[in-house]
Amino acid sequence: MTTYILNKNLIYYASRLNKKDSHAALFGTQFKTSDTANKSSKIDVQYEKTSDEIKLYLKPRCFIENYIYNQNFIYVGALETDWTITESDHEYIKKLCKKNNIIPIFDTPGEYGTMISDILNSDTFNYIHSNLNHSEIYKKYCQFNEQVKNEIGTINDTDVVWAQDYNFIHVLKEYKNTILTVKNFNDLWKCIPFYKLLLDDILEVKSLHFKCENDIKNFEIFVSYTYFPECKKLPNINCQLIGIDKNFIDKIQNSKIQLEKNTILVPYESLYHLICLDKFINKYNIHLKIYLLNISNKKIGQDVLNYLNYLRLKTDVEIVTPETDEEFLHVVSSCQIGFYKSIDEYMKYFGRHVIKNSVYDYDNVADEIYKKLHYIDDQEYKISDINDDIPKILDFIRSDEEIEYKKQVVELPNKNMKIKKQIILNTDESKENTNPSRVVEPTQSNPTQVHIKDLLLDNFSAIILDYDGTLVPLTNKPDECYLSEDTKQTLLELNKRIKVVIVTGRKKEDMDKFIPKELEVFSEHCAFTRKDEKWSTLSSNINFELELRIANFYKERTPGSSVEIKSNGFVFHYRNCDPILGTLQAQKLYTDLIKISPYIKLGKKIIEYKVGSKNDIFKYYKENLIICGDDVTDEDMFDESKGVTIRVGYCENSKAEYYVKDVNEMVSFLKHLI
Repeated sequence: MTTYILNKNLIYYASRLNKKDSHAALFGTQFKTSDTANKSSKIDVQYEKTSDEIKLYLKPRCFIENYIYNQNFIYVGALETDWTITESDHEYIKKLCKKNNIIPIFDTPGEYGTMISDILNSDTFNYIHSNLNHSEIYKKYCQFNEQVKNEIGTINDTDVVWAQDYNFIHVLKEYKNTILTVKNFNDLWKCIPFYKLLLDDILEVKSLHFKCENDIKNFEIFVSYTYFPECKKLPNINCQLIGIDKNFIDKIQNSKIQLEKNTILVPYESLYHLICLDKFINKYNIHLKIYLLNISNKKIGQDVLNYLNYLRLKTDVEIVTPETDEEFLHVVSSCQIGFYKSIDEYMKYFGRHVIKNSVYDYDNVADEIYKKLHYIDDQEYKISDINDDIPKILDFIRSDEEIEYKKQVVELPNKNMKIKKQIILNTDESKENTNPSRVVEPTQSNPTQVHIKDLLLDNFSAIILDYDGTLVPLTNKPDECYLSEDTKQTLLELNKRIKVVIVTGRKKEDMDKFIPKELEVFSEHCAFTRKDEKWSTLSSNINFELELRIANFYKERTPGSSVEIKSNGFVFHYRNCDPILGTLQAQKLYTDLIKISPYIKLGKKIIEYKVGSKNDIFKYYKENLIICGDDVTDEDMFDESKGVTIRVGYCENSKAEYYVKDVNEMVSFLKHLI
């Protein structure tokens, strides 16, 4: 079994320069020149003569976040090169890389992958105010993913593909055993252009690796509401903070550690970090030495260069570009405070303070710096070891070869899953494919079947029927949902043999219009009953004024929606709305209502406030019942009933034991009962 590690940044880079010059060419030039007329500085950099030989150089291992070293792994990602490398060198470089278990990609995913991370980190300002062509940058992202897939090629079913960042989401759907590291997941995901396309593919990944439990909770809730009211299956989910390689650090950290007081380590390219430090200096008038750590090779903006020059007038600022892991660890261990999220684990390993406040909360960051400068003593942190963490994450994939793969279900509302039995209405056993016993091995695609004659061996006292979606098809015009003459006559004939009872969420006025007077009716979820042509009230009045005001608020802002007021509640209908807008507004309404009321129910294109419950029918009918319905509101009855339960339309999460395909089959079933 081979494990493929997908990371935007490979630990190798290629050059024809010597090691020192190649490092300077790759990491240092952004500080030497600027693209604008307002030059911060312009220094001609002199390099030694280039050679004909192309070499692969290792970056310091600590430069790559969560870098996993394993000689049996294959590493896939963008290979950085300097100006000495041309396109004609790519094939030769591929051969060099193959010897080092590397699959190089000579392109980048563009700005889209960075945009995902920035938005999830609340850095949305630049994207809102920039004139980016989202379609074009997403297209480049897709092209990059396609290129990665082509370079990896065909792999074995037992091989594992692990994407450690968001730059490879569309690649993973092509393979069987996949892991995606999910970072900082929150509601801002919906601000990412084309986020739904990404989320669709994420749900096809076999195992999701999160860094914290809160991200898992955010992800599950987001999936629930994004696909509402549809239920979505989740991949395997694990929470494991990838630590650092303690053995590697102890091996190379030979120099004596000396702490420099009043020092702070920040990213070199971030304007917001500099603003926080400026806020601290202005507020507390304390000298602070600033180390700008350059390990990511991001392009630095002119605004950052200008702000650096401004800060140099107030305090000491030093740009640090480590060439080795020893240099990197020396800088990290000597600084008193770390304000660089991706290296927090290294700072903690040396007992240093880390800033926890958001980089956009300047005032709170300034206060936190002040407090932590006054706690001089080393801090005790529990640091995770990467050598222990990686096997745990990979076990989520490997164990699936030995045990059955069980997926979790996130749904609104939550229901247990059962194997359903399909009712077969054809009584001609001479026809092909007719099995008299109708018992087959149950699978998801081929549920257990049962012949109707086997189902009707018992004597039933009553049949309980929902109305919409059970006796009449669902429609955009609920006021015109009349029973067909054939169905009406079927119900009347059946009522002579077995008691027919209609249980619906409809108003009693609707039932008088649609249901023959000879039939007993329970309307508005058993709040009212009609027997012998007379209506009786079964529930007491409850004040739902606040809930109704909230529903009307959303109705006024959702074209095509309506609010149907009933005696014991109301229904928000969004079947006639624009599908996207209607679903989004329904999600928000449901979220608001569920916070203040326990009586909120979800249905097909409806959100309902109802005090009663359909399972109140069992106060009046207890035994030998057939229960038929099609909606989540009917699940109350399915759950409580000890009789035969039939759902109209197959639903994996229904508690009904049997199902028929549609309304037509339901009516045919009723005819067989006569």
